[in-house]
Amino acid sequence: MIWPSPHPIGPSLPHPKLRGNMGKHCPHVEVDRFRLLTNQAAIGIEQISLEGTLLEANDALCSTLGYSLDEIRGKPLAELVHPEQVTEALEQHQQLIQGAISHFTLKTRYLRKDGLPVWVNVISSLAHSDEGAPACRISIVEDISERVLAQERREGDEAKYRAIIDTAVDSIVVIDDRGIIQSFNRAAEHTFGYQQQDTQKS
Repeated sequence: MIWPSPHPIGPSLPHPKLRGNMGKHCPHVEVDRFRLLTNQAAIGIEQISLEGTLLEANDALCSTLGYSLDEIRGKPLAELVHPEQVTEALEQHQQLIQGAISHFTLKTRYLRKDGLPVWVNVISSLAHSDEGAPACRISIVEDISERVLAQERREGDEAKYRAIIDTAVDSIVVIDDRGIIQSFNRAAEHTFGYQQQDTQKS
């Protein structure tokens, strides 16, 4: 039996890239029970060894990353995370198993089997044995790619809008239904003698 502990105490990592025993399984964890409990979940769930090797993954995570269970099982965490963010992911893992933190949430990118990045939100905590020893890390892995892309589109649209407004020759002032100024372009600043930040103090 295992359970997440709010006060984990873990060992130091044996290797900075966390390439531990590829065949090692989390002590006290029944694999069949893990899959029975997690495969009905619509969100990804992973089980990571203390050394940083993926031990188990549910169907949702396998589908998100384009792997079969046999293909993804045994992969080092360093190979699953995008190279630009792998250092941060490994540091968070190390702090968790050393007991410096009780859990963590990380917005990062995993890599699909085809090499394409997937934005995910990872929530992790340690699982402990009955004796209180760290057993493995359990993580919820939520695919947030659509959310990130939507935000990037909004930011891109806002940047285009600001560029059009700021380069307009005419004064443009945008006022909401409460009579509050929401936007004040550069021509309006010149015409009225106010800076945009001055118009939005209220």
